[in-house]
Amino acid sequence: MSDFRIPVSSNDSDWDYELDWDESDSRWTLSVRESGLGTAWQMDLSLEPHHYDVLRSFFAVADAELDGHSLESLNPAELTLISHNHKKNSSVHAMLCKKCGKHWLIFRRNRPNSDWVVFGRDCDYSWRRENTPTEEEVAELLSALQYSNSKG
Repeated sequence: MSDFRIPVSSNDSDWDYELDWDESDSRWTLSVRESGLGTAWQMDLSLEPHHYDVLRSFFAVADAELDGHSLESLNPAELTLISHNHKKNSSVHAMLCKKCGKHWLIFRRNRPNSDWVVFGRDCDYSWRRENTPTEEEVAELLSALQYSNSKG
């Protein structure tokens, strides 16, 4: 079961590609799903080298910091921390769900001072892919950022 998904852009309009974080297996895998009304879905596929670039880009991790096999076993929060270690005021932040504590929410800004968007899933397994965060989530995020900035 996937606990976090990142959409992967593709020129193939018949299939949707996503990188899936599975907390129970502690690894990233690829899933491929037929677009539209199709039911074909392949999961737990191995990552290819260009998928590591997707992880690096999404989490704002520099190319040279980690090889692909290291990336494959780091959860969303660990990848976010690597980004923070090399950039002040990082544009990517991770939080465990405050309701259940069982899945990650990743908040991103595409540009400095732009609005935050959230990726992840809700407790009911509905997926959030670049959605607007709730007011409560923004308040929690800003509180965490303020605390983090005060610690140095």
